[in-house]
Amino acid sequence: MHTDPPGGDAPTEGWELVDRVFRCLADADRRAILNVFLEISETEELTVNQVALQAQLPRTCTSRHLRVLRHAGLLTIRRAGTRSWHALRPDGFDGVDDWLLPFVSRGAVLHPLATGRADY
Repeated sequence: MHTDPPGGDAPTEGWELVDRVFRCLADADRRAILNVFLEISETEELTVNQVALQAQLPRTCTSRHLRVLRHAGLLTIRRAGTRSWHALRPDGFDGVDDWLLPFVSRGAVLHPLATGRADY
């Protein structure tokens, strides 16, 4: 069964977005950073130092990962003076949601704790 790429009319536009997001999620440090943003309110913004402290990562490493996450469309940045404030982008996962939804609705994607499996 062929499915159209999520988002956009261009043949590769939606797939490029999904690929970019999954490449970001493949890195454990970037997942840890995204988890930091899940633990705060949707409107809250964090500096690099705040993210690094909460994710328990070096600042330079955190800066690099934040840049990758921004380029993937998962985070926004607001500059104020010498500080950069980062926030989770509400629509950043839309293309991925569109792609995953058919699998989730069929019960194909389950959380490891729900299945009792830890080998995911």
